[in-house]
Amino acid sequence: MEIEPTVRFDDTSVAFSYKSDKELKKADFIFTLVNHPVISKIAITAAKIGLALHLPIKGLIRNTVFDHFCGGENIGQSEKTFQNLARFHVGTILDYSVEGAKTEEGFDSTTNEILLTFDKAKGNNALPFCVFKVTGMASMDLLEKVQAKDVLSEDENGAYTRVKNRVDQICAKAF
Repeated sequence: MEIEPTVRFDDTSVAFSYKSDKELKKADFIFTLVNHPVISKIAITAAKIGLALHLPIKGLIRNTVFDHFCGGENIGQSEKTFQNLARFHVGTILDYSVEGAKTEEGFDSTTNEILLTFDKAKGNNALPFCVFKVTGMASMDLLEKVQAKDVLSEDENGAYTRVKNRVDQICAKAF
């Protein structure tokens, strides 16, 4: 006797039942473009140039790639998406993944946003677990030096201590 698995990854009618036909067609279009390396490279380059030149392309980015892969720019904007997914027993991860900050204030701001995602997820079945990236709370140069076991300057040691404190703060929030 064969037991039917609870989860069937081959049954896309279940996997995408929360999307309308219009949303599915849009997703198909996006994935068709993303699957073409040349088109993807051109689109990424064009987007970077457009943003650098302050051209009005944010709406285009938001209504295509961003809307498909992201629930929102903040917890409030993401709420509708994760509540909708929860109706179909799909859990969501609030992944605040801003990287590239250069200042301690920027790293602290990212840490605070991550802590807010942990607050929102606590006791919320729609948000089964939390994640964070250390690269949002420290400079890439510092992390590379630590990884390479290079000798850190006094300032770098202080910065690394602050990074560890941020991580400790987030881990403490998880319990």
